[in-house]
This record gives sequence, C-alpha cells and structure tokens, in this order.
Amino acid sequence: MENWKKVLQEVKSNLEAERETGVIKRIFDGYGFVRTYPANEPRVDYFFHATDMKKGRFNLLEEGDIVSFKPHTEDKGLRAHDLNVEVENHLRKTK
Repeated sequence: MENWKKVLQEVKSNLEAERETGVIKRIFDGYGFVRTYPANEPRVDYFFHATDMKKGRFNLLEEGDIVSFKPHTEDKGLRAHDLNVEVENHLRKTK
C-alpha cells in the first residue's frame, strides 16, 4: 500500500491545489467509488457517476487506476467531479 501512497503524492504535487487524487476502488454499472488516502487521516471514499467523466471515458476505467478529481460535499455525502485518469493500473491486462 505504501507504493500507492507515494504515487498519489507525486501525482497530487503536479496538479492544481483544488484537485484531489485517489484510487478507483469499485466500479458498478454507471457509477463507482474513489478512495483517497489523506496524510495522517483514515481513508475517504468519494462517489462518482459516469457523467462526472468525459464522454466515453467511464468505460475505460478499471479498479486500481489513479485518478484526479474535484471534491464536493453534497447532501448525500462526498462526490468526485471532473474525474481524469492520471495513472492506469499497472496490473491492467493487455489486450
């Protein structure tokens, strides 16, 4: 797990301050969850919908991809908007 944290910190340092980084933990039909690992805090999960990504990109997501996003707090909880894949899962199966 420490390797993921190191990569997340490197990606975050290269992004705008208002964006967060996280790992795709679960993907379902049209939505999923991003998990972040804030320093000295417990992990946090953000909900996202397929519409929170550029058109057609949702189908390319895989669990383990590192993404950046704009975090928002809504009535139902934490949500990730404007998702962008920063690093593809290194365990991705090649086709």
